[in-house]
Amino acid sequence: GMAHPAPPASAKKPNRRALEEVLRVRFPSHFDAFVYFDQDDGNSIGLLEIKKSLQRLSDDGEEEYLREVDAMKLFREMGGVTRDKMVDLHKFCRFFNFGDTMEHWQGKLASARKVRNK
Repeated sequence: GMAHPAPPASAKKPNRRALEEVLRVRFPSHFDAFVYFDQDDGNSIGLLEIKKSLQRLSDDGEEEYLREVDAMKLFREMGGVTRDKMVDLHKFCRFFNFGDTMEHWQGKLASARKVRNK
C-alpha cells in the first residue's frame, strides 16, 4: 500500500523526556516519584501501577497528554522484566535520574514514603 505521511510532532505519543519534565517539576527527587508510582511500598513497580500512576498524574495536574503515554513501552524502556511485569527501584532511578544520588537509598526511600503518607 501507499506509505502514510508521518503524523505531526504534536500527534506523537509523549516520550520519556516529557514525562521526566513532569516528574522533575512535581517531585523533589526520583525517590519521591518512585513512591508515587509504588503504592504498596515494595521495592519495585508493576505495569499496572505505571498505568494507574500516569492516569493519576494526568488527573492531578494539567498534563492531559500523560494519558497518552504508552505504559508498556515505558516499562520496557525502563528495563522492566516482562515475565514478572516488574521494574525495580534501581532501574526506575537510573531511568529518571534526578534530585538525589542512590547513596543510602533505603533511608531516602523511607523518608519519601513518610512524606507521601502525610
